[in-house]
Amino acid sequence: MKHFACLTLAALLLAPAAGAQSVTDCDRLAGYLPVPRASDLPGVVEIAAPTEAVAACQAARRGDPDPFLAFLLARALEAADPQDPSLPALIAEGAAASAPFAASRLGLLYQQGHGGLPQDEGRARALFEESCAAFPDPRALAGCNNLAAAMVQDDELPAAVSLFERTCDAGFGRACANLADRIEEGRAPGYDPLRMQPLRERACDLFEPYACIQAGYELTQTDPPETLGALRRFEIACDLGLADGCYRAGAVMRDATDMAFGWRARQQAFGRGCDGGVAESCYEVAIGLVYGEDGTGSLADPGEQAQGVTMLDRLCTERDPWACSDLGYLYAEGIAVSRDPARSAELAARACALGSAVGCNNLAVHLATADGVAQTLPQAARYYEQGCAGGSGLACLNLGEMLAGDALGAPDPARAQAAFLKACALGEAEACTR
Repeated sequence: MKHFACLTLAALLLAPAAGAQSVTDCDRLAGYLPVPRASDLPGVVEIAAPTEAVAACQAARRGDPDPFLAFLLARALEAADPQDPSLPALIAEGAAASAPFAASRLGLLYQQGHGGLPQDEGRARALFEESCAAFPDPRALAGCNNLAAAMVQDDELPAAVSLFERTCDAGFGRACANLADRIEEGRAPGYDPLRMQPLRERACDLFEPYACIQAGYELTQTDPPETLGALRRFEIACDLGLADGCYRAGAVMRDATDMAFGWRARQQAFGRGCDGGVAESCYEVAIGLVYGEDGTGSLADPGEQAQGVTMLDRLCTERDPWACSDLGYLYAEGIAVSRDPARSAELAARACALGSAVGCNNLAVHLATADGVAQTLPQAARYYEQGCAGGSGLACLNLGEMLAGDALGAPDPARAQAAFLKACALGEAEACTR
């Protein structure tokens, strides 16, 4: 570790470069997207399986002399344990493949206090400067980006954004994204906010999936929404391994009003998001399976419906309020399951306790109608009120009807009218004429 710290960039540049390389599981599990071992090799946004990545990179190093693999093993080990003491030595070994990238990676260890090194912003910055001195070497661009990111004092801002722009122009996507963020924060003197979207789109094209998410989101906010543009950005993020991009791609297809997308295309996008751990995406897969292509359930495959019910049950157990609420509705209506009002009331109660306003309304309906539980009108009114306060227009409407009648004793026209007005504001058209 100490030996590497005193090596000069010039000395490290004397090391031989690696030749053409074949793809390994190490590349697939721990490769750097913006700085791959070779231009045609894969990489990942984040290391999802550190243990497997470590094993794959150790195996790759046994069969391939490329010193760049030391960087990938270091990345995998850092994902497993940020304080792994072997990180500095591995990065020093990787310097034989790229001294500028080694300087940048070691700088990050000092910046974050990883690998058993002390946190030292000054040392980190010096290493970023050493790395960036090799510009325009493609493997020096990470160092230039890190150096610009470290320049946060007011008097450094012009130089920082200039360096971000130069690094972005050279093809490093993260620098484009960081420049857009600086503009958004008002910390990029002289830069027009209208440049943010083009910068994020360029970053997306340069394999920065989070920039794809930001660019796609902005396209959903235009009037009218740029559906295909947003979908393309989210799909790029998804293909780059960001599960949130898969979920958002499915959501764009689900919500589009200017064009129609196939049910299976939506299910596939949501499925990829679910596989990546996005709970909302799993919920959408389950709902799609239960209600099928026509959205009513009448044409749904019974086997797929059973899968959807199982998924909703698992998500409810994992404290997803929407899953509990929707599963309760299925039991209330006998959709994809045998009707079971007691089970429905139980699920509605759980959904309500987890913060679902719809769940509170549904529980109130059970209490008001003695469906699966004993009738308790005052308690029903309290749950309608809770659901209304939580934003359920239907709960406000039901509360208003209860207050307008004599179910709770003397009618209360003033409170009923207030409930109807709120229900109307929340989109319940029936309440608007009350």
